[in-house]
Amino acid sequence: MRWSANNILPFEFDIQDTNNIYYLGFCIRYTNAYPDANIYLFVHSTFPDGEKACDTVSVDLFYPDGTPTGTGKHTKELNVNISQVKFPLKGKYTISLEQANRRNTVEGITSMGIYLIKHTNKEIYGNKKENQ
Repeated sequence: MRWSANNILPFEFDIQDTNNIYYLGFCIRYTNAYPDANIYLFVHSTFPDGEKACDTVSVDLFYPDGTPTGTGKHTKELNVNISQVKFPLKGKYTISLEQANRRNTVEGITSMGIYLIKHTNKEIYGNKKENQ
């Protein structure tokens, strides 16, 4: 698969609970055809009130020895936590992913997805939280 820099991938979701914390991240599926060790992404956020923000993220897809960081045989899958978020407003949010490499088009990225997981008090990134 080829991913062009002008092919921005939008993901919309509705937030009604502004009291909880969520884990926000994305899933990258890729093959050995990807030409670099990492990928740069612009993460565009649009809030319900129309305000916008943009962050740049670099994700290592291969270790220095060429071993993929993701799991899988032919197609690798890598989940990347972006942040813990407490959404300030109720309503529709949009997060758009844009590849920001120096090439206009990159090979080997087969799919991208966003995940949003409601935080529980039991675990924080795999570390058990002690009862207080």
